[in-house]
Amino acid sequence: MKPRKLAPARHRQAIEKRRRGLLEATIAVIAREGITGITLSQIAAEAGCSYGVVSFHYKSKDRLLLAALNALLEDYDLVLQRALTAAGSSPSARLAAVLEADFDRRVANRKKIAVWMAFWAEAPRNSAYQQRCASMKERYVSQVGEIIREILLEKDLSIHAERVTRGLNAMIDGFWLYHQVAGSDPARRQRSREACLCYLQALFPREFAEMSYRADGSRAKRKMGLLPAT
Repeated sequence: MKPRKLAPARHRQAIEKRRRGLLEATIAVIAREGITGITLSQIAAEAGCSYGVVSFHYKSKDRLLLAALNALLEDYDLVLQRALTAAGSSPSARLAAVLEADFDRRVANRKKIAVWMAFWAEAPRNSAYQQRCASMKERYVSQVGEIIREILLEKDLSIHAERVTRGLNAMIDGFWLYHQVAGSDPARRQRSREACLCYLQALFPREFAEMSYRADGSRAKRKMGLLPAT
């Protein structure tokens, strides 16, 4: 008796599901082991499949690792764009949404941060990683810088928007590194959001002085000005 063939649409869905599972397994292995020295056999064991299945879908470890990086980038970008869309047209609300996205548990949990750090560490020795990570950073600076530029125009301030943006991004990267060392639990992510918010409050007190974050990362308004130290 011949095995039943899947319909084309279901076949494509099955392939995509398998590939996504392999990428998730790759991310899990990198989070535990780092990038240097990991093998397709380890990834296959994590995914619960054979070495041959991994090799069939991605041909080589280099292709699989690059696909995992691309998946990280796409997941991050999806969270960011959804946050920006939900924030509406207000530039201050969209800038606050950037902080929500950057410390969202879907992208800033300990496992994901470990994988980001692993790729960043390898970027100087791998041009493909370097190109993708640099492209992400420049896209971030461009998009967030445009939001900050809108706020500066509204306030008629002559502050350099790109420098403000790179300063904010450097703070966020620093907190990601701290979370990798100390842990990325909800309380730490909230404190990191609040610290970045203080940076924005110092530059734009009217727009951000009454803003705070709840433990779940959602925004809340405070009745008083700057937040107390935590």
